Order: sequence, then structure tokens, then C-alpha cells
Amino acid sequence: MALVYAALAKGSLIYFSGDGAVSILWPPAGFALAAVLLGGERYALSVFLGAALANGSDPNFSFWGALGMASANALEAFVGRRLMYGSGAFSNRLGQLRDYLRVMLMGGFVSAAVGALAGATVLRLIGAVNSVGFAENVLHWWMGDVLGIVLLTPLILVWRTLPAATLFSSRTPEMALAFMLAFMVGQTVHFSWFAATVGAVVGDYWMFLIVAWIAVRGGVHGVVLVLLMAAVQGMLGSYHGVGIFASDSLQPQQINFWFFLMLLSTVGVALAAHIAEHERLTSDLLRAKTRQDAMLNAIPDLLFEVDLEGRYYNVYTHQPESLVAPQAELLGSLIKDNLPPDAVHAVMASLQQANSQGFSAGRQIELELSQGRAWFELSVSPMETDAQAANPHFIVLSRDITARKLAEQDLRIAAIAFESQEGMFVADAEHVILRVNKAFSEVTGYSAEEVVGRHPRLFRSSEHGESFYAEALETVRRTGQWQGETWSRHKTGRLMSVWGTLTEVRDEQQRVTHYVRTLIDTTHRKLQEQQRLEREAQLRDTLVREVHHRIKNNLQGVTGVLRQSAQKYPESTDPINQAIAQVQSIAVIHGLQGRHVSGEILLQELVRAVAAGVQAIWHIDIAVDVGADFGDCLVAQTESVPLALVLNELLSNAVKHGGTQADVHVSLQKVAATSQLAGWARITLVNATDKALVPERSALSSRLSTGLELVAALLPPRGARLQQQAREGLFVSTLELEIPVIAWKAL
Repeated sequence: MALVYAALAKGSLIYFSGDGAVSILWPPAGFALAAVLLGGERYALSVFLGAALANGSDPNFSFWGALGMASANALEAFVGRRLMYGSGAFSNRLGQLRDYLRVMLMGGFVSAAVGALAGATVLRLIGAVNSVGFAENVLHWWMGDVLGIVLLTPLILVWRTLPAATLFSSRTPEMALAFMLAFMVGQTVHFSWFAATVGAVVGDYWMFLIVAWIAVRGGVHGVVLVLLMAAVQGMLGSYHGVGIFASDSLQPQQINFWFFLMLLSTVGVALAAHIAEHERLTSDLLRAKTRQDAMLNAIPDLLFEVDLEGRYYNVYTHQPESLVAPQAELLGSLIKDNLPPDAVHAVMASLQQANSQGFSAGRQIELELSQGRAWFELSVSPMETDAQAANPHFIVLSRDITARKLAEQDLRIAAIAFESQEGMFVADAEHVILRVNKAFSEVTGYSAEEVVGRHPRLFRSSEHGESFYAEALETVRRTGQWQGETWSRHKTGRLMSVWGTLTEVRDEQQRVTHYVRTLIDTTHRKLQEQQRLEREAQLRDTLVREVHHRIKNNLQGVTGVLRQSAQKYPESTDPINQAIAQVQSIAVIHGLQGRHVSGEILLQELVRAVAAGVQAIWHIDIAVDVGADFGDCLVAQTESVPLALVLNELLSNAVKHGGTQADVHVSLQKVAATSQLAGWARITLVNATDKALVPERSALSSRLSTGLELVAALLPPRGARLQQQAREGLFVSTLELEIPVIAWKAL
């Protein structure tokens, strides 16, 4: 930067200075100001170094004189930047007319005055200027710096960015013609071209017309170029002693040239800047209007521009189906001609309120549209700030609140349903209770203040384990709802039966947001049901007992008849006794069933009863031994009669094996369960064999064979096994029973 400044300064001294020391046009001043405006105050040092280099190479300047002159040049640029940036908003792009005027006034007139005064003082101190020429030197210095700043600084600031497309597009031939005319006029005025032909009519005032033309069509970029060209032409003509400004640098003609360039620059740049600013503002307004139209059309609400009489001027909407009439028909018509009376009254009242108070909002209207009934909420604002305008316009925003209205209806219905007779609470996704209804408080005894913010485990009872609640929540997760009956704890501590549902609520992303629980107290109903079952059980018990009692009595009557037959026919005693034993075995079944409400028959009771009957008939002692861990073994009702007959036959056969003097021993044992079986019952009958009966073995075997055939026929096909063997004078019968013949009550 310092080298460029030095070269520019040397060239200006050579070509634009009459005496080699000062110049009516000093381009380095404009270059220096542009440098500090673009690069910052640090470039003032570059200006100092460049000026010191240029002046130091001049033999007319001493070392201190060169440093003093360089300081004056750097100070001028530094002060110019401070003045322009310190006096308000300034853009070095010169986008507005005020920015150019600030360059000309602050950077040119004021800072150039500081530099000129400082520079002339240095010249006076080193003896280059006497006191008589001091003021004239200050003036000439100031004029040269001002003109350099006015011409060169805008050129650098503007041309650091390429011009708009208008300069190099369809207007290129037009601009080329304008620059050619400007060049020819400059050559004619400053170099006396065509002096003999057109010199009399072509003057420097033509440049104002050409510069205005370029300012209008080419902008600031074109103006600063043609101004620089005019300045170079004038200075070169003056240097070569030709043209209308050919004279010594301090002569009036040069002063005229300075004023000519200042006026030409001011008019050209000011006009171009003003036109550019106007075009920019126009473009900004067009873009703003485009954005506004796009924004208004993108608003989901209906937007109208109407006057105080209710006449439509503009309609903005992207939902034409929400209009009561086509948009073209609405424009120019009145509200009262398109809306029902109630809606007209609401709209006109909103307009009057907005006109008097500045804003209106909240009024609602109801319309019948093609897609059905719809509700709208109005917001009205005046477009003019003057409330006393003759025909003010307003913006009416009509928001479709149909969905909200329907939602409000649903909410009212939901609120009524929420306060139904069913207890209900709403919990968040973490099962924290948010709200309860009155019925909930009546069911549980807890008020809303006592449960809101707490977990529903507050009501849980110990009747259900954690697995029950985990399974219920899993059901809700899979299906969205669970329903069933639970035992809950009332605030008083009593248990209560509750029937209800648990439902999850999900949002649009299928995330669980809430849970809704309903509760119905079924304790009273459950008690009534329990009482009903108990009454039914009592009636059934009475009926069962009566039925079994009558059957047993009838069977005992049959037994009595058989005994009478045995007494009447002694030779038939044994077969009759056998029949009596079988009938009594059946009677035993009914006797046992009559003792229990459910009609259950315990195996140990059945064995004892059948053994007692056989013992009474044959007058033989039969000992029955039940294991201590035998437990309650139930006999299937369908197998009770066959099993009683089987036991009767086995006991009878045991008596016949041992004779009338032998004892019979019966034992019941529970066999431990295995991986295949749930445990079975083993009945063992042991009796001694009577040797006195050996001669009659054939007859006895015949009777035993008949009894075993009956046993084989009566044994259940599944769940029963019979084994018999004789060993060391004993006869052992083993009957093993399992499911489905028996079932252990504990299981």
C-alpha cells in the first residue's frame, strides 16, 4: 500500500502539478482515504510510509521535511475516517446519497482542511513557503485534496464490487455510446479537437448532460468512471497547455476547472446515488409486497381488507372453499349482501370498535358453508393511523375455529361423562394421579387433595400380588385396555370389591401420555352374590341330604327284606348275605354323600363304612388303619358305587379265605408323587388262610373266582390296579388308585 501511494504521489507531482510541489488535483488523498475506510486505521501508517518515500526522494525536501509532509498526509486520512464513522451510520459501499455526501463533506472538505493546514505549516517551517504565500498554499493544497477525494475515493469504494447487470447487459451499446460522447466532448474542450468545426458549439456544459445520462442509465459505477476520465483529460490538457483550462495551476482558469469538476462530480454522483437509492427502495418495496402477499396467502386464516361501510377491497386466502362466495364476487360488494344478519351485526360492531379503540378481537360468527356449518373468530385492526379519515380501511382476520368449537363440545361432554356415577381418575404416563371425579371420592373415601400427585398403589390391597398388577399393565400395553375385578383398600381400611377398566391414551406419535381408570364399587353386589350362593348351597345341601337319606332308607329296607329271606330260607344264607353286603355298600355311598354339602366322598370314610358293613354281616373283626399322612382323598362320584362294590367283594373274599375265625387287616397309604404322577392311594387287605378249608378248596375257589370276576368287571378302566398273592399262610390283596378315580383335596 505504501509503494502504491508513493507511485501515485510521484505521478501526480509530475503530471498534475505546475511547479512540482502542489497540484489542483491530488489523487493520493482520495486513495489514502479509501485505504483507511476499507482496511482500517492501521493503513494510515502505510500512507505515512508512502508519502515519506515519495517526498524523501525529492531533493527539494529534507529528511525532516519529508517526515512532516508524510505526517500531514497520514493525519488527513486518519481524521477523515474518524469523522465519517464517528458521525453516525456510514456504509463504505456508498449505497445511499448520505454516504457520498459524508465522503465529500467530512472526508473531503473537513479532513482535507486539516491535512492542508498541517502540510502548509510543515512547508513554512522548512522554508519552502514564505509567510506571504502561506494562505494561498493552504487553499491550493486543500482544493487539490478535496478534488482527489471527491473523484478517486468514490471510484475505489464503488468499483471494489462489480456493477449491477444493467451496466453490462442490454444497455452495453448505450453506455458505450455515452462514454464515447463523453470522451469526444472532453477531447474537444480540453484538447481543442475539431475546434474549427464544432468547437464553437461544444462546451464543458455538455458534460453535465452526458454525466446525467450515464447517472440515470449506468448508475454510480458509470458516473465515477466518466468523472475520472474528465478529470484526467482536463489535467493533461492543462499540463500540455491546451484547452479551455490551459494555464498555470494557480490561475483563475484552474480555479474554474476545480469548480467545474466539483460541480460535475457532485451533480453526477448525487444524481446516480439518488436514482440507485430510489431503485433499491422500489425493489425493497416490491420484495416486501411480494413477501407480504406470500405471507398473507400462507396464513391459514381468512384475511380481508374492508372499509368502515363493510365493502370488500382485498381477499387473501388459500382456502377458497371457506368463503361464502367466490373471491371475484366479494370484491367491491358489501358485507351485508353476503353474510347472514347475525354475522353482519358482529362484523360491523368489530369495525366500529376497531375504528374507535384501535383494535377489536374475540367476536365470533357462525356461517353455513358448502362443506357444512363453520365458526369463525374475528380480529380487526385499522390500516390508517388517522381515526378521523373519511373512509378508513381495516384488516379483518377471520380464524376458522370450527375444530375448536367441536373440541369444546367434546370437552363439555367429556366433563359431564367424567362426573358420572363411575369413579374415575386420570394419571400421567408415570401413573401419577392428575385428576379425580366426585364419584371416585365416594367410592374410595379419598378427596382429590389427598390423592392428586400420588400413585394408585395407595388403594391396593394385599389380596393381589405384584404379578397381578404387572400382568394387567402388560395387557394395557398390548391391547390398550384392561378390565376386571380387583380388591382395593378403602380409606377406612376395609376391603372393597371394585370392577373397572384401565385405558391408555396415546398422542399422534403413539406415545403414552395418560391413563384413565374407572372404578365401580361391587362390594354390595358381591356380598349379595355370596349370600345368594350360600342360600343356594344350603338349599342344595338340604335337598342332597334328603335325597341321599331317602335312597339310603330305601336300600336299608331292601336289606331288611333280604334278611327276612335268609331267615326263611337258611340254605340261601350265604348268597343272600352277599347281596345284603352289596346293597349296603351302595347305601354307604348315599350315606356319605348326604353328610357333605358338595356331595364329596372321602376314600378313607368309604373304606371304613364298607368294612363296617361286611364286619356286621359276617361277624368278623376287620381292622382299618389309615396312614397319618394320608390326607383327604376324594373319590370321583362316577366311580364311587363301582369302587364300593369292589371293596365289598375284596373284603368278602378275604373273610372267605380266612374262615369265620380269621381277622382281616386293611391299611391305607399315600404313595409319594413322582414326575409322572401326582401321588396315588394304596389299599392293602391282609388275611390268614384257614387250613381247615382245604378239603373244600374246590368249592371255595369256585366262589372266589366268581367274586374276582365281579371285581374285574367293576374296576375302572383307568386309574385302578389290583394285585393278589398268597405268601406264608397270608392272602394279600393290593388295590392302587390314582387320577381320575381319586383326587387329593390338598392338590
